[in-house]
Amino acid sequence: MPERIYSRVRRRVLMLVLPAMAAGCGDTPAGPDDPAPDAPLLIAFAHEVSQSRLRVGVVRSDGTQQRFVTDGTANASMPAWTPDGTQLTMSYQGTAGINPQLWTIGVDGSGLRPIPIGDRTGRSPSWSPGGEQLVFDDFYGLFVVKPDGSGLRALLTDEYDNGLPHWSPDGNWVLFTGFEPGFGQGAFRRLYVVRPDGSGLRRVASSV
Repeated sequence: MPERIYSRVRRRVLMLVLPAMAAGCGDTPAGPDDPAPDAPLLIAFAHEVSQSRLRVGVVRSDGTQQRFVTDGTANASMPAWTPDGTQLTMSYQGTAGINPQLWTIGVDGSGLRPIPIGDRTGRSPSWSPGGEQLVFDDFYGLFVVKPDGSGLRALLTDEYDNGLPHWSPDGNWVLFTGFEPGFGQGAFRRLYVVRPDGSGLRRVASSV
């Protein structure tokens, strides 16, 4: 399998497997951002339009009623359901050369709007259960922000090469992947959890 395709497949598998693994960790996080709470058979996904552009869509778990939420003119990926199941928050790059930002859009494709995060890069968003804030992956760590863009703060620095954060259903933990400090990019990723205030960091799985 070509390396480019393998990397994409592995990342997508991780996005599906992480919450499932966490479900068996007792006090650690459980539950994915998909499917939507109020529509358990509706799944959000990112579809490759070209090598440099993706668009976001939704489909039922039986493969029917597939439709696209974004039109493909901008690069949109990594969709996450809002807690009420009516909107998707995604990594959205509307202009080439500009870092992807966080944007929210209605499941019907209406109401596209940004979540201001300054000069940060918005990737892999995950909402807190009550919708008060969301965590996202920046190239320089994990960050937390409120829906209106206020309260932006660093949760973790990039010491672990953090990625793919998922908020636990009880709001007490954030699950993410990362490398052990000091290990190079060729090392296996590991699963960690941390509390939303940055305390309680610990490893929960040796490799993924």
